Amino acid sequence: MSRRLIFLLCALMMLLSFPLVHAETVPETSGNFEQFYRIPDVTAYQGDEVIRGYLKGASTTVEPLALSCRMTRSAVVGQTAAWRVTVTGGLSDPSCRALLFRQELDAADDQYAFVASISVNGGSLQYAFTEEGRYFWELRVIDEGGEFCAFQTDAFETCTEAEAAAQAEAFAAEERASASNSAQGQAGLFEGHVELLIEGEFPTQGMGRANRGDLTGFNATILEGLESLATEIDLSDYPMTSSEFRLAYRTLLNSHPELFYVSSGYSFYFDGTYVTGLLPKYKYTADELPEKVAMFNRELNKIVNYANRANTTVGKLLLASDYMCVHFEYDYPAFAIHSPEEMFEKGRGVCQAYTMIYSAVCNRLGIENTTASSDAMNHTWNLVKVNGSWYHVDVTWNDPIADAPYRAMHNNFLRSDEGIAAEGHYNWVTSVTATNTKYDNYFWNDIDHAVSLRGNLIYFTPHCGGYPEGRICTGNIANGEVKDALSYKVKLSGSYYPDMNPVWATSDAVYFSMADTVYSMPLSGGTPKAVFSANDRSEYLAYFYLSGSTMYVTARSLKNYNSTTVYSFRLSNSATVELDAERCALEIGDALQLTYTTDPADTDAAVTWSSSDESVAAVGSDGLVAAVGAGTATVTVQLGSSTDTCTIIVTSNKVALLPPALQVIEDEAFEDCTWLTFVKIPNKVTHIGEEAFAECTNLAAVRIPASVTYIGEDAFEDCPLQYAEVAPGSYAEEWLLRHFPDIYLAY
Repeated sequence: MSRRLIFLLCALMMLLSFPLVHAETVPETSGNFEQFYRIPDVTAYQGDEVIRGYLKGASTTVEPLALSCRMTRSAVVGQTAAWRVTVTGGLSDPSCRALLFRQELDAADDQYAFVASISVNGGSLQYAFTEEGRYFWELRVIDEGGEFCAFQTDAFETCTEAEAAAQAEAFAAEERASASNSAQGQAGLFEGHVELLIEGEFPTQGMGRANRGDLTGFNATILEGLESLATEIDLSDYPMTSSEFRLAYRTLLNSHPELFYVSSGYSFYFDGTYVTGLLPKYKYTADELPEKVAMFNRELNKIVNYANRANTTVGKLLLASDYMCVHFEYDYPAFAIHSPEEMFEKGRGVCQAYTMIYSAVCNRLGIENTTASSDAMNHTWNLVKVNGSWYHVDVTWNDPIADAPYRAMHNNFLRSDEGIAAEGHYNWVTSVTATNTKYDNYFWNDIDHAVSLRGNLIYFTPHCGGYPEGRICTGNIANGEVKDALSYKVKLSGSYYPDMNPVWATSDAVYFSMADTVYSMPLSGGTPKAVFSANDRSEYLAYFYLSGSTMYVTARSLKNYNSTTVYSFRLSNSATVELDAERCALEIGDALQLTYTTDPADTDAAVTWSSSDESVAAVGSDGLVAAVGAGTATVTVQLGSSTDTCTIIVTSNKVALLPPALQVIEDEAFEDCTWLTFVKIPNKVTHIGEEAFAECTNLAAVRIPASVTYIGEDAFEDCPLQYAEVAPGSYAEEWLLRHFPDIYLAY
């Protein structure tokens, strides 16, 4: 064994043997880096300043490891405290672990007991305190070369909420002072920090606003630089004070989850009045990042594709929330994963990760969104804009900690300020208000399993409706109307809960459970048929989820609610194929690569492709679709007896462009203009009159901007509209879905 390896092993053994004592036992000489560099033994450090430490004999060509720890949220019993941990220097990829020690507040000696060991990720250290006491952290860092440093923080005590609030204000004031060098008129290179959700913080001060007017150019410049991993970004064209820059930069990073690789720390050039340049810092190297970004986009697209099964903004938001509740779990009790790419990798995370992923989905779907944060709750969540109104969506709370596979709740979905407060949220800060109570008492509040959408309808069993002689209802997500759809009568084989009867509807049948058995019956009604039984009367079937042709069923124990079993059965015995899209719109000359999944995934059979009209959309043997001519075609993929289809809408690239200053399209303005195939309404138009485009028998596509607030009932009478470009949640979206239920909407 080499002398170097023996040396490193000895160093590790010494690191793991730090005494469990208060930092006062650390030699005073350890505060001097030059002395420490020469002493042969490993020494711990005390205090919360930047401390550098290397083993004797470490290479002087490598920047020494540096470690700092700063409390950002005080320790209150029953709440989560937070520290900012910064590690620099050393070789690449250093890891950090924090050990917590405690003693009683009235302890007479200096002995502390070990409490917990936590891995520090993304520069954020958090811990939920459950009992009063005096504490300190011992932080240990080691890099890939075996070099390490360590120190113990000053002791701190748990405090009251009032004391914590005062400490938070003092910290905020210090942050503001350090970020505003213009007060002294100093020029030079300075360090800065912004609060990022992905690093476990809650950016509540000045949430979501920067007071420099239009930030379009600033944001575009920053985004371009960050996406190319620029080491320096010139900001001389966007004069901002350091505090204005900090707020704008923080808002930008927190509203762009795809920038998960950007760190909270940064350096900036300051000319004494304005910030002139940004030197960002990154979590990943240029070699690591492409794989991380590819994984992020791949996993994000899965949620977006699932959400796009719905035709409306509300439906897309609902399915996205369900998908996340089904495929992720809350990171309890570690509370360690805050960033979206880590949640994608590990399948679990805390509220910041849920919030950032849901925000990324909304961004990809074109749905305006923002976030809310509450220091008092130690929590963050989303707000979304639908039909001009803001609503709260808390996916984290829809995915309960007492988790069960395929469970998804909905009582924190599309709530007003009043409604979300009724669910236990308080003291939040956000840049918008949510006053519309439309969805506060919607039927989905009582559904605690993932739903299947058939158009605008959700099939479900109402509470106290799941008896041996029961009923299945439909709830319309567009207007909230609930109707009786099916009735059934089954013979029970075991115990059941009348409030726990999941329902899943497919294109031709509805599946529901009673006790330990799953039944199927046609959507048109009929006699229920048992299709699966767990044959275990000590449990009941609580949740469904259909993936491909496999139905997954979660059973709960009658004796222990938190004890679950997952069963699965196939709706079809043969392999099935499913496309990643149901409808797509192309312009003549465009191409689209369709992809598919099979169930089971490892089937050896080959698929075949075909098009119902090759003159509209031609498809190759690899699923590549070419838009040939205007019209509609159905592309089919086939695997054995299983098929799936995608409707391809091809629009002419000859678009009728109206004058950009146009504000009103009068009654009958374009009536019987059969030459029209695709019309783009200008952005200033607010009114489209009666029969404005009536009898335009070749008008298949239209673009209607968010500015439109009135469309005549017969404005598009006898038009074969199949495709429309609209703004999410706009008046045009609602009008088109009411008059053309099968239209394909692009956002």
